[in-house]
Amino acid sequence: MSVTYFRTRRAGPEAAIEDAVAAKVSQLFDTIEGRCWTAGSLSIGAGMPDLAIVTFDPHVVAISKLNVPDVELLAYLRAVREAKPETIAQRTGRPMKTVVRILEDMCDAQIVGVSGEVFALHESWRNVLPEIVTVEAKVNNWQVALAQAIRNSIFAHRSYVALPSRVARRIRGEIGLRHYGIGVLDEIEPIRVGVECVPRHDW
Repeated sequence: MSVTYFRTRRAGPEAAIEDAVAAKVSQLFDTIEGRCWTAGSLSIGAGMPDLAIVTFDPHVVAISKLNVPDVELLAYLRAVREAKPETIAQRTGRPMKTVVRILEDMCDAQIVGVSGEVFALHESWRNVLPEIVTVEAKVNNWQVALAQAIRNSIFAHRSYVALPSRVARRIRGEIGLRHYGIGVLDEIEPIRVGVECVPRHDW
């Protein structure tokens, strides 16, 4: 699975955990190749999850006929709810002119609306990107990963921590994970271990 990174990656064991999860996205999260976008270190509100997996409905492909081929821009707006063009350009790595053109086309197609300088997806289009999954990767300090995953659950439907096998299996019974509905991924397989996160559909 290809990952779009929004910050320079540091080589090391946590990057290896991220890579292991990214390679298994479709098996772990029941996504279909070509129907999800995976981002690394994407700023969303006060959070910056190590990985964010945003799925989209197949009929979103129909917007390519409207000269709005940028699924990443749609995924970003789905995740953050609303943003100014300057922020969208910075976060998606697209030139400002391109972002403005796409936003204009989306307004014409009634996919997004604008209030002042802020753009947002129309409610009818929010369901074409039905799920956001976030993953926090850590080598040792699983408590920090848990705190980050809890914060991510503010905007994500499902939030996970990805840990080395020895840590993942040791903490699978932790009350905090169950209490906050945070899932655990074992980086060796990677597989879901012990705790399954609770999907959050209303936020």
